Amino acid sequence: MRVARTLGIGASFPVWRTLVVFYAVPAADSVTASTSKGSQFFMMPARRCAMDQRDKDRIIWNLRSLPNELDDLLNGLDEETLRWRPIPNKWSIKEIMCHLRDMEREAYLARYMRILTEETPTIPNVDQDRIAFETDYINQDANAALAEFKKLRAETIRTLDGAPVEAWSRGGTHETDGPMTIEQLVLRQIKGNDLNHLVQMKDIVRLKMPW
Repeated sequence: MRVARTLGIGASFPVWRTLVVFYAVPAADSVTASTSKGSQFFMMPARRCAMDQRDKDRIIWNLRSLPNELDDLLNGLDEETLRWRPIPNKWSIKEIMCHLRDMEREAYLARYMRILTEETPTIPNVDQDRIAFETDYINQDANAALAEFKKLRAETIRTLDGAPVEAWSRGGTHETDGPMTIEQLVLRQIKGNDLNHLVQMKDIVRLKMPW
């Protein structure tokens, strides 16, 4: 069974683009997870069949959508809103944007390129808190971070789109999480990185600028 659900996050915001998540899941094993606003999307359990070209195309489509969402989200936000932290010691929109840029470079694009060109490479963990502290996220330019993120995401898409479907089964060994294929890493990027941080950023805007 193929399932597609549209996330309704930020539906009350003007002109939000929607982010649709496609996963191929067995009907009996589908698992749902809720966002902070109660919307549900399907999370993919362990795959029982090989990924095909349609699966790959849908995953690539999801990767293409985040830059558009971030463009809409950051458009018109002033510096105070970008720097505002809803809870002390929690990241602001600006800091999350810088994090997305750096993880795109270090945690995803670099890993895809290594897995595609090396045989079962060891993938080091990325210390996101150390990077945030050492590079002073809070005093960086959020729009510059977005612009660089968009370039990196375009390169990620070119890299993955140019790899044949069978290459997505290539893998490496993550320092803390163990063996991981390209397909598993991409799904982790979409669910654990893109969707998670997009919801965080929209929630911060909602708290700071309630309509």
